[in-house]
Amino acid sequence: MVTKSLFEWNEYKVEVSRKKMRHLRLYWDSFSSQLKVSAPKRVSYTEIFSFMEKNKNWIEEQVKKAPFQRYLNGETVLLFGESIELFFYPSKQSFFKREKEALLIYGTEALINNPVGRKKLLDKFYLYQMKIIASEKVRAWSLIMGVQVNVLRFRKMKTRWGSCFPQRGQICLNSDLMRYPLSCLDYVIVHECAHFFEPGHGVAFKKILDQFYPEWKRDQKILQNRM
Repeated sequence: MVTKSLFEWNEYKVEVSRKKMRHLRLYWDSFSSQLKVSAPKRVSYTEIFSFMEKNKNWIEEQVKKAPFQRYLNGETVLLFGESIELFFYPSKQSFFKREKEALLIYGTEALINNPVGRKKLLDKFYLYQMKIIASEKVRAWSLIMGVQVNVLRFRKMKTRWGSCFPQRGQICLNSDLMRYPLSCLDYVIVHECAHFFEPGHGVAFKKILDQFYPEWKRDQKILQNRM
């Protein structure tokens, strides 16, 4: 069970989520302008404050790099690693259209008239695209690698690009992968399928990646430090 608390630290609003984990993690959410901390359940607030203080320079860099985005008409977002322009239109039902280098998003006026609603519609588009493209890729890679994937799930994750439960034949992918080149999606799928053979990330695991996806280091580098 995850428990959350809110407080202010320096000039930042901070949300602490306590969960079953080993180490403290930081994440700057530019949309809510909040510093989000994931912490083990038994870690004290003194330790959390000390951790944030040690990472103060990193926090300031993240704030500068990720300004608040309002998702207005004409603004750009990433799709498969390329910039596309956003345009929102009122409609009783939500649907999407691609026109050259533009993404047309239709939704109710209640959604398109505020940044939170526009982000929800964009996230819905990413998830829709993810389900179509990733399903095909997982099917292809599972055949190539000789693994059986029974369950494929998608969700936004703050600290992982993917996760798996080999004993259940289950893979979960981060829907934000749609912002990056499609090769990064291939890498994450191969990475998770490789765990069906090898649970760790040691030499044996890397040999599996080398065998099935020699370019994995390139795509790993793209995704590193993007969380």
